[in-house]
Amino acid sequence: MWQTRFDKRYLIRCSYIEIYNEKINDLLDKSNQGLTIREDIKGNVLLDAREAVVDNVDKVMENMMQGQ
Repeated sequence: MWQTRFDKRYLIRCSYIEIYNEKINDLLDKSNQGLTIREDIKGNVLLDAREAVVDNVDKVMENMMQGQ
């Protein structure tokens, strides 16, 4: 969690997916392949990809390197 000077809290998560030949692959979880995109009743797009909680740019980059 990040905290600002206004005492608000933010939760930042990142996912890393690949769309190739009409298949969606989770690059952060190699066992999670062939994902499907769904839409809920409110129009939100849902994807069962792994979400990593990050709190700085270095953590984001670590996840991007893991997904290569």
